[in-house]
Parts: sequence; C-alpha cells; structure tokens
Amino acid sequence: KVYDLGGQVLAASSAPVIFHLAKETGSALEELDSHKLAVIDTSSGKYQDIKVADDYVSVMSLTLKIQEKVKNSGRFGVHAVSEFAADLTPEYLERHGLKSVPKSVAYGYTASGYGFIQDMPYAYIHEFTRTSMAGKIRRFKGGYTSLWQKIAESLPIKLHCNTEVLTIRRNSDSVAVNVKSSNEIETMEFDKIIVSGNFPLKYGRTYRSVHSTSIGM
Repeated sequence: KVYDLGGQVLAASSAPVIFHLAKETGSALEELDSHKLAVIDTSSGKYQDIKVADDYVSVMSLTLKIQEKVKNSGRFGVHAVSEFAADLTPEYLERHGLKSVPKSVAYGYTASGYGFIQDMPYAYIHEFTRTSMAGKIRRFKGGYTSLWQKIAESLPIKLHCNTEVLTIRRNSDSVAVNVKSSNEIETMEFDKIIVSGNFPLKYGRTYRSVHSTSIGM
C-alpha cells in the first residue's frame, strides 16, 4: 500500500494534542510497524526503502548528549536546546563528526511541512528527532480527513463543506449569504459574518483604502 508521507505519519509522543483529539473523537489509528517508508521515483514507480530505525539509532547518541545538557535548564522544547544547537544543521553536524542528517529524518522533517534541514538550526532537527524516536509511528486510517470529519460531527454547529459563496448582502439588521452546494442554491441569514483565512475573489473588485499622500517641502 502506497500513500504520501507528508502530514500522515505521527510518532506516539510527538503530537499529544492530536492524539488527545483522536481519543476524544474516537478516530481510528493504525500502527506502521510493518510498513516500509520509502522514497518513490514517480517516473519509474520504483522505491528505495529508507531504514528508519537504523537512521534514528545513528543520531541517538547526539540526541541524548544534547538532552543531558538541557535537562536542568527549566525550559522546554526548542527553547531549551537553542543555546546549544543554534548553528545551521550542516555546520553543527560537521563539528560533531557527522556528515549529514540521515535520510529518513531529513525526508520526514521536510514532508511534515517544517522546511529543508539545510536551512534550519539544528535545534529544530533535534526536537523533531527526539520526539519522533520516542514511540511507535502511526497514522489515521483514511488520513487526516477522518479526524476532521469526526471533529466536525462533534461540534454543536452545522458545517458546510464543499460550498461556494455566491453573494453576501447586508441590510440594517442581518446579513444574507447565497451559497451553492451540489448544484443547489441556498440563502442563509446571520447576525454577523467573520471571514477567516484565505478568501479568493472570483468576480468583482477588491476595494482598498486610499494611500496617504506625503507632501514634500
């Protein structure tokens, strides 16, 4: 079975809030002990197995050494290790006798949406490695969508997914919104509307405040 690593794989202790939500909503998880994590060549379909366990073992001594330094700092996470691992990852590893970050760590870090390791201080890579090696790796059955569906079902409000907003009309005491879903148009009325996140406009014009004009002497 092949699926995208990005945003899918979680270590048991790396995301306590997500696992708490999973427990509260009854979202199903599956262990990935028997799965192979691989780099796939999309042009040929061939894959190269990345030795996850071996890779994490190879940086374990460095990880434990850093943790020993920060255990009495009174700080947590990347704030605790930034004092000891602030250099960019390639420079930091070279100083500690390592040529590069193991492939599975690098791929996992970037696929999780955190950026490219060569651009990051090693403190961030350390935190990713530390939390990832501290438990079994799992994924949500069916991907993250299954979790969001469970959360949506538990909310005391109605969520409209895959719905296009056609018009918004305001009057003195309410706001009327015309929406289209499954080729059906519906009008909904609200007291107020809050727009959050990306809001692309397909039609019409966007109005902005007039730029202030400075007068020179």
